[in-house]
This record gives sequence, structure tokens and C-alpha cells, in this order.
Amino acid sequence: MKFFRIFCLFFLMLLPCAKSYALLITHAIPVNNQVAGSHSFTFDLVSHGYNPDTDNINWVIFSYDIEEIIEDPFEDTPDMEEREFVIINDHFLYRRGVFADMDTGSFSERLHWTRGEGCLFSGYNGYEEVCYFQPDNDGFFYSYWDVATENLWMNSISLTIDVTRNYVDEPSPLMLLTMVLSLLIIRQRNTVLSQ
Repeated sequence: MKFFRIFCLFFLMLLPCAKSYALLITHAIPVNNQVAGSHSFTFDLVSHGYNPDTDNINWVIFSYDIEEIIEDPFEDTPDMEEREFVIINDHFLYRRGVFADMDTGSFSERLHWTRGEGCLFSGYNGYEEVCYFQPDNDGFFYSYWDVATENLWMNSISLTIDVTRNYVDEPSPLMLLTMVLSLLIIRQRNTVLSQ
């Protein structure tokens, strides 16, 4: 009987661990092209495994890999026409970030995320107010680029979210194992009592 009580206490201590775990979900968009003018990128994380009903976003990691097509060591002059001028507009990290001179490299920014209830960005479509940004509920993130140069090449752009997933619908392997062991203990106890 003492063993059974210890086992139940051990199970109750492990039960919270069986309900959730952390994972990374990434949507990478290969571009492999020259970027000039306006570009929009849509990150659909639901199609890559995000579930709004069970997942809570902890971190957002935004990355892009770019190159200058012609790298000139004398280009970084006060003359702004010589530079790779870019405006990145989104609602999660930069919110209209101005980059006066983009250089070759892989860049990554990380942002701590707190779940937002309701709409995080809305606007009017001419008739009514429409919600344009609610990633906790639909899993969509957006990034808009205005590139004022023809000397920039983008290899790829990606968005990664770190989520905590809470299971509510299906039992965990730990719970199933505990149930089987409990039944075996009860059966063994009944066998010992009947003898």
C-alpha cells in the first residue's frame, strides 16, 4: 500500500510535464532574385504546424539573407543614391524600419511575444473596420519591403516562432503508461488479497 501511495504522488508530480512542450515552427520563403521596388511576404505558420487552439507563441525570430549585387568599397559615401536604401514595414518587429545602407549578410532579429487578445492591427476597407493582424488567432505574419535600389539580391526570408504546445484532446504517452501501471498494481494487490 505504501508503494501505491508513493507511485500516485510521483504521478501527480509528473502530470503537469505531460501536458505541454516547446517547439519551433518555421516558414522560410526562398526568393533567389533581385529585389527592387515593393515586395510583400506572407508567413503562413498554420500550414507549417502552428495550432492557434493549443499553441502559445513565446518568441518570434525574423531572418533574411541578402547580398549586394555589385560590392563597391567606395559606395558608402554621403551620396544616398549610392546606398541600398530599404524600408521594412511590418506589425511585429520593425513597424516601418528605415535602413539607409543594407550590406551583404544574414540578419536575424528576435522578439519576445505576449499573446494578444483580439486584433493587433486594424483598418478600414472603405466600408467597415477590418482586422489585418492577429497572428495568435490565425497564424499569419506579414512583412512589406520597399527597396530603393537595383543592387540588392535576396536569397531567402523566414519567420520562426517558438511556441509552447498544450495538449487537451489526446492523452500523452506518460499518462497511458501510468494508467497501465496503475491497473497492474491494482490487479497484483487483488491477487495478493485473494490468496
